[in-house]
Amino acid sequence: MNTPPISRIKAIAIDDEPSAIEIIEHFVAKTPFIELLRSFNVVSEALTYIYNEPVDVVFLDIQMPDMLGTDFAKLIQNRGIKIIFTTAHPQYAIEG
Repeated sequence: MNTPPISRIKAIAIDDEPSAIEIIEHFVAKTPFIELLRSFNVVSEALTYIYNEPVDVVFLDIQMPDMLGTDFAKLIQNRGIKIIFTTAHPQYAIEG
């Protein structure tokens, strides 16, 4: 019996720190059901991508120089995209 292939979760990562992007890429590479389509360190580029390509999940930093991740999440909240906040700052836990 042939089983249909499992669809992979399409994800992007947004973080202004290259080392944080590398960590996300490392762990996603070990997760066979997630496909990391792109990584961004500029929020506006990520927003343009989201409005033009299908994305299921965003790995999103909260504290970035050009926009808070929580504000970015509000911009895309009606698109059905799940958000996973990735931050080293515990003070953002409640708002995230």
